[in-house]
Amino acid sequence: SVAGGDTAAALAAGCPVIFKAHPAHPITCEMVATAILKAIEKTRMPNGVFSLIQGKSNRVGGTLVKHPLVKAIAFTGSFRGGKALFDLASQRPEPIPVYAEMGSVNPVIILPSLAKEKSEATAKQLAGSITLGAGQFCTNPGVIVMQQEPETDSFLTQLATELSAVQPMTLLTRDISKSYVSGIHKQRSVKGVQPLTAEPLEKITSHLLKVSASDALKDHTVLEEVFGPSSVAVVSSTIEELKKFCNTLDGQLTATLLGTEEELKEATELIDI
Repeated sequence: SVAGGDTAAALAAGCPVIFKAHPAHPITCEMVATAILKAIEKTRMPNGVFSLIQGKSNRVGGTLVKHPLVKAIAFTGSFRGGKALFDLASQRPEPIPVYAEMGSVNPVIILPSLAKEKSEATAKQLAGSITLGAGQFCTNPGVIVMQQEPETDSFLTQLATELSAVQPMTLLTRDISKSYVSGIHKQRSVKGVQPLTAEPLEKITSHLLKVSASDALKDHTVLEEVFGPSSVAVVSSTIEELKKFCNTLDGQLTATLLGTEEELKEATELIDI
């Protein structure tokens, strides 16, 4: 984070950087900041071109956003956190831009022939992606989109089996763990949602939920990002409904289309979406 793309881009553009450290890993942030400061000294960049600020309170970030000498904000995190910074930046006497990456569900669209021909391999790979780093990657596949075919249910059962075989995990912080559990509860409460994995939520385990595209279109709550090892399978009755659903999705970091060679040749409209 401290030496990530935002910091690199700002320095490359000739802008000084003030970085607000994440309270979940303050010592790691400090170590990376020390390495940056050593590099600044070695390359004879100006003193003060990079600074790290620690602090648990949201007021620290808010104060930085409102400071008149700050001219732009870069943020990675939740929609709620990013929106709060965006609102503060917009309310300044001189509004400034906010470059925010505020969550992503990274839809994976699986076409019917692939689900039939490579069911086991695809289920294993997808389970690995969902649980990689306990699901704490920004590109974690949070939504799986499929059309209802004879092989759809057996594929999702196989995926649920793969996910259920993964041992309980540890998330980065207590707050992230609480948000994960409450997020799963919230998704399960949506009308039409069917859990495909075990019910217990006392430990951090992987979860797979299923919902029809028509129900997901009525209530987008089920499509909100849940940061952790879970995913929602959205099943459409027709290819037209599948396209309609994909067209309603917000901007994403990634979108993946899995199909056989022949299917992908015919999927130009989906690729465009």
